Amino acid sequence: MTKPFIFSILLFCVGLSSCGTYYFGKNKLVTKFNYDTIPPAVYSFEKYTTPNDYTSDHPLISHWAEQALPEWSIEGKVSAARIMIAKLLQGKDVNAVNDYILSKKKPWGKSGTDWALNPNGDYDFTETTLCHLLWKFKDKPELLYPETQKHLATVLLIHSGNKPELKAPRSLKIMSETENHIFMSETTRYLKNQWLRENGDTSKQYDNQRNGLEKWLLNHLEEKFRAGFFEFNAQPYSGYTLSPLLTLFTFTKSDDMKKQCDKLLTRMVIEYAYSALDLRRYPPFRRRLERQKVKTFDEDPLTGMLKLWLSLNPENKVEQGDKLKHFAFMALISNYRPNTELTQLLLNKEACFVALSHGVKSTPEIYSGGNNYLLSSGGAQPAKISQIVAHPIVLFLKDNVQSLDSCFYMSDKGKMRKWNNTGVYKNFACTNQPVHIPPQYQPIAEKENWKLFKPENADFFILTYSNKSCGLLFLTPKQEAPEKVLDEIILKNKKLNLSETAITPDNDTITFQLNAPKNRWVIKSVNSKPLDRKFNHWKKITQYQ
Repeated sequence: MTKPFIFSILLFCVGLSSCGTYYFGKNKLVTKFNYDTIPPAVYSFEKYTTPNDYTSDHPLISHWAEQALPEWSIEGKVSAARIMIAKLLQGKDVNAVNDYILSKKKPWGKSGTDWALNPNGDYDFTETTLCHLLWKFKDKPELLYPETQKHLATVLLIHSGNKPELKAPRSLKIMSETENHIFMSETTRYLKNQWLRENGDTSKQYDNQRNGLEKWLLNHLEEKFRAGFFEFNAQPYSGYTLSPLLTLFTFTKSDDMKKQCDKLLTRMVIEYAYSALDLRRYPPFRRRLERQKVKTFDEDPLTGMLKLWLSLNPENKVEQGDKLKHFAFMALISNYRPNTELTQLLLNKEACFVALSHGVKSTPEIYSGGNNYLLSSGGAQPAKISQIVAHPIVLFLKDNVQSLDSCFYMSDKGKMRKWNNTGVYKNFACTNQPVHIPPQYQPIAEKENWKLFKPENADFFILTYSNKSCGLLFLTPKQEAPEKVLDEIILKNKKLNLSETAITPDNDTITFQLNAPKNRWVIKSVNSKPLDRKFNHWKKITQYQ
């Protein structure tokens, strides 16, 4: 491939919206948030020591320890280092693990994004877990022999020094590296430097304080805390951002770095708590457009980690689950744990109406929820190149269903690129398509285009209105006479154009634009009060009253 051809591709990409601002900018998130309005994270520093809530015979450790040491060039990316850690935690095949590491005379590939000009990339996936292995057994030479530790640090960990690698390999330093690769490589760089210093190398290039790397990494973490992640809710990439962040939190010797990691991890859990019900969520996300076809609610890496953490306390009555074990394993062997306040947020949903913004040329997340329900907006895709996947608006109930088709949901017409599924307000949602009624629900009353449903174990009714170009959904407190509830909502809305305006059971008059541009909130006004619809510039977190 010739250089002129490469330049043509890159210049074309620069002209594209959304992703171009990140991949071809200064590696800064493109946001216009008022940072002063961000609510403080609820975090504490209780768990800075090795947690004692699991033992070496934990089923997840056994799952990995019982596997054979794999082919380095095939399974080195994900499985190999996890298997080695688990075996050493159980004191199993110790000689074989050390021999396996010492036999690897060089990395199986190259660092950075695997793409046409870097075909053997992605080695940093291995490197970040090898880094965890090195530090996990640093003070246990009977398990990880001194010569093995040295080989790991000096041969198999390839990042060190003071210069973060922020550009994708072989992109002529034009295209920024993806977020998860930066986290994997730069946390490894930091921790390898720390290991070299502790093992006698006093040169400035390996001193994270003197060489400027700690200052850079602290600023990088603060940027993510303030503005959020470009690869928000990414599947599976968020797991490969979380895993090195957990490793850094566990092994850094810097109090400032540990606090910054804790703050960022806790912010991620708080935002998850807003956007999930019973550890099920279906938010819009960035990267991997083909994952639009996934209709289940257990694909999120953070879900796998949270199930693991919560399952460690039997009182939470949460099972770890059989999926996402590679991410759950990293959560188990790291020191971070959600504190008591976070656990309550996750398990006992509070009444909320919250918007999470992801900056310009992106999509917001909007949630209206309570103890036994969650209305989750699906967002909008500003352009295909944005790599944003928009989802339908979904109503989660306390019914433990695990797939979209078993939920009430609402989508816009046509293909995803045309969707604007931001039509969520408090206990209300609207789209330009009929409401999908799950097969297990039958209306207890219906008239004209209106239907009334009674969810089990819920203290509210669900009201829907559907025609070929409009779908409305309301939640209203349950009453003794369902027919009366239906008659009242029909009477309130009888004279209205329901494609533009609706009156809720709480007597709020809501106006909306069902075919709104993809950079505008579908909801226009409430009780004649105009709303700020330009969601590109919303605050990072907006909590509505």
